[in-house]
Amino acid sequence: MTVVVEAMFTAMSCASFILTVIFTHPLTVLAARGKCFDVWSVVQKDTYMDSSVYRKVIAASLYQCASECLMSSTCLSFSYKHHTCHLNSNTSDHVDVITGAGSVFSDIHHWPQRLAGPCATAQVCPAMSRCLVDRLGQTSCAPDIPCGSPPVVDGATRETEGQFHGATSKYTCIEDYKQCDAQTTSVCQSTGEWDALSGLCGLYRWRNPEVGVLYRLPCGASSDMHLRITATPTKTTRCTVDIRSGMDVLCHISFRLDSLGDVKTTIFNTKTNGAWGTEERADMTLLVAGQEAKISIFLDAGVYQIMVDGTTIYNFTERTQGAKPDSFILGSDIQPHLIADEV
Repeated sequence: MTVVVEAMFTAMSCASFILTVIFTHPLTVLAARGKCFDVWSVVQKDTYMDSSVYRKVIAASLYQCASECLMSSTCLSFSYKHHTCHLNSNTSDHVDVITGAGSVFSDIHHWPQRLAGPCATAQVCPAMSRCLVDRLGQTSCAPDIPCGSPPVVDGATRETEGQFHGATSKYTCIEDYKQCDAQTTSVCQSTGEWDALSGLCGLYRWRNPEVGVLYRLPCGASSDMHLRITATPTKTTRCTVDIRSGMDVLCHISFRLDSLGDVKTTIFNTKTNGAWGTEERADMTLLVAGQEAKISIFLDAGVYQIMVDGTTIYNFTERTQGAKPDSFILGSDIQPHLIADEV
């Protein structure tokens, strides 16, 4: 819709302009063909309707928002704030409006139909449709295709506004999950489909994990990792942790309390294409059977730093340059209580 701004307007006159909007205030007087429309009399400041929103659109002004509502057969009221227009399928006579600082609400039946431009004189569109205007000023009716239920995202709650084109569904990761993607909002498209969101939230804290289970790093393969494992050795034998990439073991750690002829020794190695490499050893473990310990494994700049209860055991340099771990697995005689990837 084209808005013609006229500078020559006084409070004493509503001259016969095609369409005049005075922008001395966001809400002011609209003059058209000698008739004045007082916007102040039809809007409610600092209020909005949140239970009947069916479409969310970007609008440059309050008047464009009203125009969008007038051109939709479904729209009975609207709310406007910060260039965002919420179209509602109900009126304030049937649904309560609530307080919202900065929002403006209005039932559409108060507004002059002429704001709909060519759609004002076009044939009324059927229910669940809206009027469109092409570049030649010709009108047509397009169906409002609902998007249905928004996509389900594992480890997230969602807050949805609307169900038609422009509606949004915003996701928030829940406890024990971390956000892995900057895109947290799915938007309803004109095709009736929601934007796809995949891998938004990743489980990064495992409570009461199990030995022998492969756990995926929360946001996929990464060159940075900070794995914290709280666990208790169950026997005076050995405990293992494997940091993996696919089937390869990028860093194998074997805390040997008393196993295979080794006492209080930590073994480090890799396994690529099914073949073990050359062992590296550290003559300490700090693990004690029956005693809870905190094992930390850091990967930074190609070096795995292994610590037990805050004391560094060994720094193991990666053998496959640039390899990114994607999972880990605990084995042998150990009872894990809590694992977290805190990168």
